[in-house]
Amino acid sequence: MTVASRSAPACERDFHAEDLSGDLDVLHAQLVLSPSHPLTRAGVEFEVQLDGEQIVDLVVKIGFAHRGFEKECETCCWEEVVSHAGRLNSHSGTLASLAYCLAVEELIGCASVERSEWLRVLASEIARVGDHLSRLGAVGRGLGSPIATAHALEAREWIWDLQESLCGARVATDYVRIGGVRYGLPEGFEQHMRAAIAAVRHKVSALEEVSLRNRVFLDRLRGTGVLSRADCIRHAVTGPLLRAAGADLDCRKAEPYLVYGDVDFDVPVGEYGDNYDRYLVCLEELRQSLRIMEQCVERLLRLGPGPTVVADAEMTSGAGGDGQVVVPPGESYAAVESANGELGFYLLSDGSSRPRRIRCRPPSLLHLQALAPMLRGAELADFAPTFDLVNAASSECDR
Repeated sequence: MTVASRSAPACERDFHAEDLSGDLDVLHAQLVLSPSHPLTRAGVEFEVQLDGEQIVDLVVKIGFAHRGFEKECETCCWEEVVSHAGRLNSHSGTLASLAYCLAVEELIGCASVERSEWLRVLASEIARVGDHLSRLGAVGRGLGSPIATAHALEAREWIWDLQESLCGARVATDYVRIGGVRYGLPEGFEQHMRAAIAAVRHKVSALEEVSLRNRVFLDRLRGTGVLSRADCIRHAVTGPLLRAAGADLDCRKAEPYLVYGDVDFDVPVGEYGDNYDRYLVCLEELRQSLRIMEQCVERLLRLGPGPTVVADAEMTSGAGGDGQVVVPPGESYAAVESANGELGFYLLSDGSSRPRRIRCRPPSLLHLQALAPMLRGAELADFAPTFDLVNAASSECDR
């Protein structure tokens, strides 16, 4: 892949630098993109300074979706926080709930049930596919391609139907719980999943064809929103953005959790760190997640029916008879590979039925700080596809 050069011709650069420098008092226009703007897709405001159509600087303002997430969770019992964590991302809340539950289980020291680990991986990959399809659909809308958007959202409908079949809900699933998951595989799920995967693969191939053979897509994505590997590391960027810049880092491979060490899948890696590489990485990650889903169902069918959560006696205290999870004093950190990158929870327990301190490490908050270096010097038209591929969830930016 070739990155298109955005630099001006030498003669033009010399003319501006030597002849006009210091002679003209240039005033930059300021454009405010509020949370209600259709391009933002989140509770975030952007102050953009423009020199004509070129972005000179960008200031990101968070807090429009502020609800005091961490302090709110500290007033709840350990089980109630699971639902709060699932609301951090409207498209893949299962992954946030999983990260929290893993951190709690590390403190408790409870042994996991093998069946529940495979079910958790299955639910995680379903959520990841749905999130990636939402991201690619938004890119198609931002680039004026309703056909690409339609392919992505139709595929997402199949995935959300599958998620509803497994979890009982299409978006806010509340499927993961401390110690395991709520349900096992429903009857007929294998046939439903195979039909859904076939339909999604067909739609993803159609999406790839209509987008990557479209000259407008190529010209608008190649060489735009570039963030180098060094800058990704500097800004603590992870996930598809980091992998698009050439770093082969995925929590599922680097520090395997659950049963990811027993699953066969590849980690796609880009080269230039531009929007085109990010688009390709997300497309390939879709296909890899579908592979993982098939392996999970095959293993679950071999395991057969059985318990999907550890015994309550391992997690609850008999004192008071309330049956609430009581976590021993201590601290822990657990992270998962969410659709946007590393999402982790730091927990501090004082031995009661409520957390003493909760701290979330959300990828969206960190990625938004890298949006300004991605867009400085770019055209205003590059804002939409770049922000869509960053895929920031405003609830994760709650501070």
